[in-house]
Amino acid sequence: MMRRFVSRILVTVLAMVLVTATLAGCGVTPGVETGTQTPEVVTVEPTGQTGGQSPSTPITVRLSMDKAPRLDEEAELVMEIQTITDAPGTTAEIALPAGARLVSGDLRWEGDLKPDQPVRLVIRLAFTQEGQYTIGGKALCPLSADMVWGDDDYIYLTVKQDSGSFGLEGGGGGGALTAVPLATAVSPCASSGQAAPSTPLLVCFDISKAPKVNEEIDLVLDIVAYADAPGTTAEIILPAEARLVSGTLQWEGDVTPGHPVRLAIRLLFTQEGKYTIGGKALCTISSDMVWGDDDYVYLTVKQDTGFFGFEEGGATP
Repeated sequence: MMRRFVSRILVTVLAMVLVTATLAGCGVTPGVETGTQTPEVVTVEPTGQTGGQSPSTPITVRLSMDKAPRLDEEAELVMEIQTITDAPGTTAEIALPAGARLVSGDLRWEGDLKPDQPVRLVIRLAFTQEGQYTIGGKALCPLSADMVWGDDDYIYLTVKQDSGSFGLEGGGGGGALTAVPLATAVSPCASSGQAAPSTPLLVCFDISKAPKVNEEIDLVLDIVAYADAPGTTAEIILPAEARLVSGTLQWEGDVTPGHPVRLAIRLLFTQEGKYTIGGKALCTISSDMVWGDDDYVYLTVKQDTGFFGFEEGGATP
């Protein structure tokens, strides 16, 4: 029986957004100037975890806006970063698309993130032309040369001359994207408990067990589309100490609603350690917009046992 224990980070990548994240330190330094902007970084009371359970990745990012603005109307955007364990050396960034203008606030923060001390980046922005836009926010914390904690969140907007709305409207004015049932596919994505995501691509990992050293395991990456996603590329990213036993790590093709794609591999770890396995799918929509999603599995592998997460001494529930 496959056991699912992963963390999801939605990643819809614009061409102008960072595709490769540069990880830097996160000692919080409010008031440090970036260009002509002084970052507005405020500490707030922690919000509860959804469902009352800790995520697999200790860091969570949430974006919110006070409204979906019309053309040239200002709106407030807040990115809140939380952690359930110490996350030193964290970097956080809001990525605005071309067509968005920063009115006030700062887009980047660096500092030490601590439990029960969430951090907020607060900005005001406006859009200078009509269009469909994706705003991204990410936070990353390096653990080692090949392991990173992180989370992303995204807001999708349609901006018009006299109105604004959340979501990406269809070309014929058909409204925001909605979910398409998954036919008969058995996918961990289908049991995630969420409605249609804002991004039309969804990536989900499933893993048979947390292995000990040299024990083979099955890993599945499912790619689900809620709208046609032609020319999608998908990849499973293994750490250096993992050995591929069978299967393929990359795929390219068209993903359509009701027809999820599955990459299934067998692998093992050749030495003890704490490891992150990554999976991603990307679909180019236009020269400045890419749909995409990432998912991650976190494992601790020991000589005689293995468990999910990075806790010492036992398995994550």
